[in-house]
Amino acid sequence: MRLVSVKNKFGEVLVGFEVKPTVKKPIYPTVVLVHGFGDTKEESGKFTDLAKILASEGFCVYAFDFSGRGQSGGDYSETTLTKLVSDLDVVWQYVVSRKHVDRGRIGVVGQSFGTTVVVALNPSAKCLVLAGSIAHPKERLSKLFGEGYDPNGVSVRIKRDGSETRVKPQFWADFKKYDIPKLASKIKTQVLFIHGLKDDKIPVSEAKCLYSRVKGPKQLKLLDMDHGWQPDHKSVYAEIVSYLKIALKKG
Repeated sequence: MRLVSVKNKFGEVLVGFEVKPTVKKPIYPTVVLVHGFGDTKEESGKFTDLAKILASEGFCVYAFDFSGRGQSGGDYSETTLTKLVSDLDVVWQYVVSRKHVDRGRIGVVGQSFGTTVVVALNPSAKCLVLAGSIAHPKERLSKLFGEGYDPNGVSVRIKRDGSETRVKPQFWADFKKYDIPKLASKIKTQVLFIHGLKDDKIPVSEAKCLYSRVKGPKQLKLLDMDHGWQPDHKSVYAEIVSYLKIALKKG
């Protein structure tokens, strides 16, 4: 695993990691991991572990911190879905420019709010994996903030570990530009939706909403897990890896 970086259109450095297979080849099928709201490229260790497993299966893997998160530059309190989409677009262009990346075999795995960003960008990937999907981000995220939700001031969310995530009014106002279910109807690539039956943050109805709109080949897997893939990360990894092996290794 090595760190890589690219600048977004605001001149902020986006820091990510790259994991390559140990077996050297001229090009590799590649997977881009997209983290959720207020999280980082490691996704509390889920993406770190998933990247290593994927690399052992012959995939090159990338994951980046969105601007203002983790090691990336910027102020996350100033973020919007529009800015996150722009960040992901820059990351996408970086990945497809790598000589060892097989441009015809790139998959994207999004988690939680990362799925919203993926749907909004709709990159030209061969397949998508959307875990803990959010179809109505303003409604769902405002509920997560609870009493800390303030559309006219600074909204503050305190996570279970005591860490805080702050966003300003532009975060909520920007959602007016997006109809995520409608954007999902423009996705024609193959998609695997994964959602937890024990998810107490984002209801299964959100995944089913997007699933019903996608036009291309699609699957919906409902697993015995919560929003953070507990209690059994390994079973989730297995579902994702199995899907990607089929979707990305066929020519």
